[in-house]
Amino acid sequence: MHEEDPDFILLTPECKAWCNWSALLPKTLHDWKRSRVWPMVRFTSEVAQYQISRDKYFMIENPQGSAIWDTLIADKLFVQSGVCFDVLDQCQYGLRDRENGKLHLKPTALVHSMNQDIVKPLLKRCKPGSHEHQPLGKRNKYGLRTAQAQVYPEALCRKIAEVVKAQIA
Repeated sequence: MHEEDPDFILLTPECKAWCNWSALLPKTLHDWKRSRVWPMVRFTSEVAQYQISRDKYFMIENPQGSAIWDTLIADKLFVQSGVCFDVLDQCQYGLRDRENGKLHLKPTALVHSMNQDIVKPLLKRCKPGSHEHQPLGKRNKYGLRTAQAQVYPEALCRKIAEVVKAQIA
């Protein structure tokens, strides 16, 4: 990272240990799962702080309801000047169930250090009642829907790239 000197870094720490479903696990298992991924959470924060210290850009992605946003590490980022917390809905980028083709809402939070005017086009939200959503909580014939929804829709990837290009230009 120091040698490459990136203008932008996208960070996507594992969300499984931080999701709402993990709170239903027995406390010892819940705590153990979080302790396993804690080094990555700490690393994510350190990379973000590094980018801030160099006047460069970062974006951290996790589901809106993720408990990762309640950690002390996240709290340290939120008080930094120029750091923003925004939300988009992945159904607006075509995130669909592999089995039945229905859209998944998947509200996704972004903590970033980018210009709000540049990021704004990325932050599409779903209009209630505009279409049906397939809940992520169950399996389909391909396995866990939550695991399948970890893959960004191509349209979202393209929009992130467009926003980053505009920011670092």
